Amino acid sequence: MKKVVLALGYIPKQKGGLQTSGLSLGIFDLHNSVNSLNTDIEVVIAATDIFVPEKIIENTRVLGWSKKALVRHTIKRFYRIPFFIYTIVLLWLKYRMPIVSTLSKVVFFDDAIERVKPDIIHFHGAGYAFYIKALWRNHRPVVLRLHGMNGHNETIPHYMIHRKMERDLTLLPFNLVTFISEKNRIDWLNYYGAFSCDTAVILNGYNERLFYIPNEPQEKRYDLLTIASVCDNKGQKRVLEALKRLKEDNISLKYLIIGACDVEYKKELVSYINKYNINAEILSFCNQDELIKYLWASHYFILPSVAEGLGKVFFESLACGVPVILPKDLPIVYEKDIINSDNALLLDDYTSNSIYEILKNWYNLSAKIDADKVACSVSSYKWQSIAKIYVAQYKNIIK
Repeated sequence: MKKVVLALGYIPKQKGGLQTSGLSLGIFDLHNSVNSLNTDIEVVIAATDIFVPEKIIENTRVLGWSKKALVRHTIKRFYRIPFFIYTIVLLWLKYRMPIVSTLSKVVFFDDAIERVKPDIIHFHGAGYAFYIKALWRNHRPVVLRLHGMNGHNETIPHYMIHRKMERDLTLLPFNLVTFISEKNRIDWLNYYGAFSCDTAVILNGYNERLFYIPNEPQEKRYDLLTIASVCDNKGQKRVLEALKRLKEDNISLKYLIIGACDVEYKKELVSYINKYNINAEILSFCNQDELIKYLWASHYFILPSVAEGLGKVFFESLACGVPVILPKDLPIVYEKDIINSDNALLLDDYTSNSIYEILKNWYNLSAKIDADKVACSVSSYKWQSIAKIYVAQYKNIIK
């Protein structure tokens, strides 16, 4: 009989949900890969952006919600509501977690627990981690996966609230906390202290069915490509600033930006592109199975991000044989045997000046790419390999 892991999360847009973030896709791909292994472990996702009772997405059973279902569960388990409200008010007072939406998610998750009777509960991220306090008489083991640290990144809105939440996580009763990079775990220990449970570093992965080197050489239509949410933190504007300076040096590079973008911020970028006649274009959203065409068509992937938990998109780019340009202090650079001189160019920092200093030697760079060497560095980070590690962790907790 299968042991069930219930994960609270959301579903990426291309899988039928509402999310466009790489985080949502990583969460789904991880659990979907666990299910694809056909072991005695099954992960069920309770998705807050699916609005039917239940559906199967690829290998994964996904539970959804509706107002009618929430009301029905509330009436059925009415005696739990005072406890939920008390807990949620405390979360609002301490962390400004919104009362109505948090209550809705708690009732939904409580209903999901009743429906699948899981052996393990799995949360993702600091925000959802505090839902452990609203679990009704929970005696099940709880796993938390942390995807980054926002409390000491001043570019993140309300970072001081994130800092308070992250600091208090170490006081919560988890059975296992996993980090997506060793640097992330070290930073947590230095800033917040140790967890009272076991911790492990389990890196992100990539979908080998979607990201790979093409059999035939592809035309390189773009010099640079960024795939990420479009915002100051990710650095697309800084790349454009560097391209403006390069254009003044008579070096014209073609740049493609792909990612969800705030309307006003996109207008600002388009205005900048037009003002300085930069050879760049923006695609607001692209399905994952379409991204590979743009990766194959690009010389380099660039992401001068202020901060990353690890950067799953780096794995996807490298798997396609496309080298990456990134700041030297991002966590993936610290991981052993991934980033090297064959597959990456390291920026001194995330500023436009560092980008300019690297790219001004462009004509010496593009001739050095060996796609096979680039892809070799991530061959052991396929999602199925990562899923096997999680299956072992789940089994260790259950026994």
